[in-house]
Amino acid sequence: MIISLETYDENTVAKIGANIEIDGVVLGDMYCNYRMFPGGSAELEDRMRQLKESGKKVYYQTPCYLTDTVFDQVVQHICYWNHQGLLDGVFLQDIGLLRRLGKLDTGLLLVWSYMGIARNRAVNLLHYQFLESLAPVVIATDQPRHCRLLREQGIDAMLMYGRITYATVNRLCYYTYENNLYGTDCRRACLDGKQHMVNEKFSLDMSVDGYMLGKKYVYVESEESPDLLYAQNYDVCLEQMHRLKEREQR
Repeated sequence: MIISLETYDENTVAKIGANIEIDGVVLGDMYCNYRMFPGGSAELEDRMRQLKESGKKVYYQTPCYLTDTVFDQVVQHICYWNHQGLLDGVFLQDIGLLRRLGKLDTGLLLVWSYMGIARNRAVNLLHYQFLESLAPVVIATDQPRHCRLLREQGIDAMLMYGRITYATVNRLCYYTYENNLYGTDCRRACLDGKQHMVNEKFSLDMSVDGYMLGKKYVYVESEESPDLLYAQNYDVCLEQMHRLKEREQR
């Protein structure tokens, strides 16, 4: 099982390292690594090394938005981490990045992440075949039916458990936008979950762009065993893993 948590720290990663049921971990917040790590992006490589030392596979979730400057920086980081033996795969949702990594032939597992639905919501085989023409890629989906369909068509697919839903605003961080706070002055207040902007008239899974205000995970039961588990924290992850194990034993 590969897991992806909303936040990590050194103690949590140590627990993950000792858990034999966890094969790999996804690191990297799609919007702000200060949300995910107490030390922000500076801590990311430390957790990678810690996980690799415990024998776990490490996957990097790339940022949702890749501007020109960020794009080159992300490619450099991926190449460096791969050269250092810290990386096993990359979760991405940017066609340009998929093409670049395909040309570099890094040998990494490339996963078209769930956030790729922002690029194309429909399950379109022509779209996935186009992605495969750029680089060998695995498609992550939360729908067992879609996963079966893709595999029947010869397309590698990864079934995820824990569909992410969220509300966002603007391309600026909410607390910066509302409270004029910058850098670490936000004190990771977004994780408190006390301030959210939610549309009361519509059920909003995701917005066109922006930083997350609130995020939750929807777990849909199915007969298939998932490859990837998303959870808010490690305790919730263990609860969901226990539920999955019970389901398999029925």
